[in-house]
Amino acid sequence: MSVPARTWILRLFSHRIILALVGLLLVIGTALSIHFSGDRIVDYIADGERWLWAYSGYFFVWRLLLYTATATGWRRLCTRLRQQDPSKELSQRIRRIEIFTVIAVILLESQYSLS
Repeated sequence: MSVPARTWILRLFSHRIILALVGLLLVIGTALSIHFSGDRIVDYIADGERWLWAYSGYFFVWRLLLYTATATGWRRLCTRLRQQDPSKELSQRIRRIEIFTVIAVILLESQYSLS
C-alpha cells in the first residue's frame, strides 16, 4: 500500500504552510503586545531616569569608593610585583598601565558629568 506522490506532496506542503502560519501569528502577536504595552514601557523608562537623576550623588560616592578600593588593591599588587621582579621594564609597564587607567577613569567620569 503505497501513498501516491501527490498526497505526500500535499501533506508536506500543508505542514510547511501550518508552520509558516504559526510563525506569522507569533510575530503578529508579539508586535501587538509590544504596541499595546509601549506606553507602560515609556512610563517605566521615564520613572527610571528620574530615579537615576535623584540618586546620582549616591552613585558618584559608590564609584569613588570602588575607585579607592581598586587603587588600594593595585598599590598592594604593585608592591608585591616589584619585590619579585625589580626590573626597569616592569616599572615602565606598571607606569603605562597606571597612566592609561587614569585616562580611562577621567573619560568615564566626564561622560557622567556631560549627560
